[in-house]
Amino acid sequence: MTDRDRISAAFPRRLPLPRPTTGVLVAVMGCAVAAAFVTGCGSSSDGPPFPEFEGRWAVDADTSTLSCPQTTDLMSLSFSPWSNTGTAGGGVARVVALEAGVLTDLVDTARPCVFGFDVKGTVGTVPDIDPYSGKPPVCVVPVNGDGSSTAELTSQVDHPLTFQLAKPVKGMAQQAFITGGADVTLFFLNSADQFDEVKPCTLAAQVGLHKITKL
Repeated sequence: MTDRDRISAAFPRRLPLPRPTTGVLVAVMGCAVAAAFVTGCGSSSDGPPFPEFEGRWAVDADTSTLSCPQTTDLMSLSFSPWSNTGTAGGGVARVVALEAGVLTDLVDTARPCVFGFDVKGTVGTVPDIDPYSGKPPVCVVPVNGDGSSTAELTSQVDHPLTFQLAKPVKGMAQQAFITGGADVTLFFLNSADQFDEVKPCTLAAQVGLHKITKL
């Protein structure tokens, strides 16, 4: 056996690895470049989960009413936690601000209370149970803005409060509607500095809005 034969036996020749085809090489290079900008190749960017809903909405019309059948003075009157200046203090009047929520899909952050909405298609609905408290979600709204009266709202199970997108129209701002009902308990401060309770009352929501800003 020659010296060359002994060296060849001790260090056998390795077969060369197959070279990637042009298509594979381009895909690998594209993935490497994209990795600098996204979490992984093929993954989507982290945009808002509900861009059609999220943003600030201006109230165009609000004909919501509050009814308390057993109380003569409150048989039916205009009342809205979304638009009535002076009767729904503590929030931003005539503006709804929807942001991405943690336990619900969306949250209206312009209200003194925090109602969340779960989205299905073009409709966001206040859930039957608050995922944080495990109880029906409640919204407490100042009525007069001076602490002398409040309204406690609970979205109805059979006819819940909803935020629904209208069909988009080219060249126009996106429109939406708040509809549904809420069971309401009113609390009024009497002459003895104690709160009188008035219930059952019902809020019938009827609000038209258009989108003015994105988040």
